[in-house]
Amino acid sequence: MYFADSARLLGLSVFLAMAWLAQGTSHARATPLGKSVSTETALLDAATRLDFTNSTRLSRFGEEIEDISSDRFGDKRMRRGFRELHRLTKQILACQDQNTRADLEHSFRETATALANLARSPMPRKVDFFQTPWFFLKRLSRPVGQGRTPATNLRAENQPDVSRWDPEASTFWRRPLSIASQDLYYGFGRTRFLLENQPICTYAAPKESYGRNPGFEVDCNGTRLKLKFAEVSSEAFASRIFFALGYHTDPTDYAPSVKVRYSRAMLREFNSRKPLQTHFTFAGLLPLFTLKLQEHYSPFRYITAAVLRDGTRWSGPELKRRLLRDSTGPQPELEQSNYRPEVELAIDYLETAPANVQLKDGKSIGPWDFGQLDHTGRRELRGAALLAGWLGWFDTRFDNTRLRLVSTGNGPQLEHFFSDLGGVLGETSGILYNRGELPNAFPWRFTRPAKVADANNSEAPFPLDGYKPIAPTPAFACMTLQDARWMARLIGSLTEQQLTQALVASGFDSAQTRLYLEKLISRRDHLIADLGLGSEIPLLRLGNLNRGFDYDPSASGPITIQVNGNPVRAPLGRERIVRGKLIAPGHSARRETAMRISHSGAP
Repeated sequence: MYFADSARLLGLSVFLAMAWLAQGTSHARATPLGKSVSTETALLDAATRLDFTNSTRLSRFGEEIEDISSDRFGDKRMRRGFRELHRLTKQILACQDQNTRADLEHSFRETATALANLARSPMPRKVDFFQTPWFFLKRLSRPVGQGRTPATNLRAENQPDVSRWDPEASTFWRRPLSIASQDLYYGFGRTRFLLENQPICTYAAPKESYGRNPGFEVDCNGTRLKLKFAEVSSEAFASRIFFALGYHTDPTDYAPSVKVRYSRAMLREFNSRKPLQTHFTFAGLLPLFTLKLQEHYSPFRYITAAVLRDGTRWSGPELKRRLLRDSTGPQPELEQSNYRPEVELAIDYLETAPANVQLKDGKSIGPWDFGQLDHTGRRELRGAALLAGWLGWFDTRFDNTRLRLVSTGNGPQLEHFFSDLGGVLGETSGILYNRGELPNAFPWRFTRPAKVADANNSEAPFPLDGYKPIAPTPAFACMTLQDARWMARLIGSLTEQQLTQALVASGFDSAQTRLYLEKLISRRDHLIADLGLGSEIPLLRLGNLNRGFDYDPSASGPITIQVNGNPVRAPLGRERIVRGKLIAPGHSARRETAMRISHSGAP
C-alpha cells in the first residue's frame, strides 16, 4: 500500500510534465486511428515522406487517394484532409511554375503532417515508474529565446537592420494594415459581438475534443458557436491581441450568460470529452494506478436559471431537484428514465454561467506543431515567443493549434490558427503547471536588458525572464534578439486605449482591468527598453510607473471607454486595488502578505 501511494504521489507530481512532453515532441509516434493499420494510415505515412521529384510515384499516390471511398473515414477531418491532399496532388502534377509548385508542395506537407497529428495523444497512454525522473528532468527544460541562427524565411528589404525584415507571406501571419487604428472592443474587424441582443440558441453538439474544461456547441440564428465554461475572459482578450498583430485566431467573446433552449441531450452529453488518462506501471508489467486528468462536471453547476414557459425561474440546483426523479446519485443526468417529461415540457430555455463564446473560422484538418517541418525557422513563430511571454500565454501544446481550410474569393485556402489562447494573464513560470486569470500572480516584467555586445548581432539569443510555456516549444527556443525586436515593434504599435478596450470587452471588472492594464504596460515598456528600442518606440509608463497604486472603483468610479461615441463601463465588481494588489472585500493587503508568508514557510 505504501509503495503504491508513493508511486501515486510521484506520478501526480510529474503528470503534467509527461503529458506536455509527449505532445510537445515534434516527432512523437502516431497511434493508428483504428484498431488495425488501415490503407488510409499507410497512405498517410507515405504522404509525409513523399518524394515530389518522382512524378510517377506522385501520380500513383494521387490515384490511390482517389480510389478511397470517403465514407470509410469515421473522422470528418480525415475525409477533408485526404480530399485536400488529392486536390494538391493534381495541382502539383499540372504546375509548371517552380515557385508555385514549391508553395503547393509546402501546403501538401503541412496538410499531411496535420492529419498525422490527429493520431497523437495530448498525454502518454502508458508510463513506467522508472521513467518518471527522466520525464521530470525533461519537463524542466523549456527554453525560450536561445536562438543563435537567423530566421530562414525573411523577405530581403533595402535596409541593413534585419530585425525590420518581415517574413515571407505565409499561412501563419499577415502584416496588419494598421495596428493602432483597430477597434479591439469588438475586435477581429467586426462591429458587433457574436451574441448581440442575447438570442436564444439551440443545443447543437457536445464537446468531443480533448480538454479538461466543460463546454458544448450551439446554433444561434444559423451560426455554429462553441461555448467553454473556463478562461471566459482571458481567451477573449488574448485572441483580440493575437489577431490585431496579424495571426489567425477565432473571433472569441466573453458572454455573462447564454440562453439555450432546453435539451435533454445537452445535460446527458455534457461530459463527452475524449478521456485524458495515463496508465502507470512498474517495470512495464505491474499496474500501479490510472491517472484520470478530467473530472465529471455536473451540468446543473453551469446553469444559473431555467426559465419556464409561464415565466417562472428556477436556479440550477432547483432545476436538478425538480427535473430528475432521483437527483442524489453521482451522475443522475445520464439515465434516460430519470427525467420527468412533464417538467421538460414546461421549460422554455436555460441561462448558462459566464462562458467563452467562439466562432470557428474555416474547416479543421488537424493540429500543427511548433517543432515540425520548417516551423522553427519561421520569424512569425519565433517572434510569437515574445508575444506569448508578454501576455503570459503558457499553454503552447500542439493540440491548441489548428490547420484549417478557409473559404476565400479565390477558393479554399489553408491557414494556421492559434485555436486556444486561454492560458494567459496569470502564472507564467510554474515548474509543473501554470494558471491563467490570476491578476496578482501576473508579473510586472518578463525581460532583462540585452547584452551590449549583442546589440547588432542577428544571431544573439534573447532569453526571457520568468516565462516558460508548459510544453517544449521549439520555435520559441529558436527566437533570437532580432526576432524579438521584430515582434516588439508590433506590440509597441498597440495603444493604451486598445488594451483597455480589449480588457473591458473581455468581461474583466474595473479593478481587474486597471491592474492588468498597468502590468501589461509595464511589461511592454520594459521589453521595449530592454531590446534597445526606447528611442524608437515611445514608452507609456516606465519613467513614472507606480507599482504600489491604490484604486477603489466604488469611490473613484468605474473604468470607462468610448464605443461609437457612447460610454461603456466595466463592472464595478467587489474588489479594489491596495498597494498594487487586488484585494477582496474584507481582506486587507497586510493580511494577504501575512498569509503568503505563512504559507511559504518563511519565519
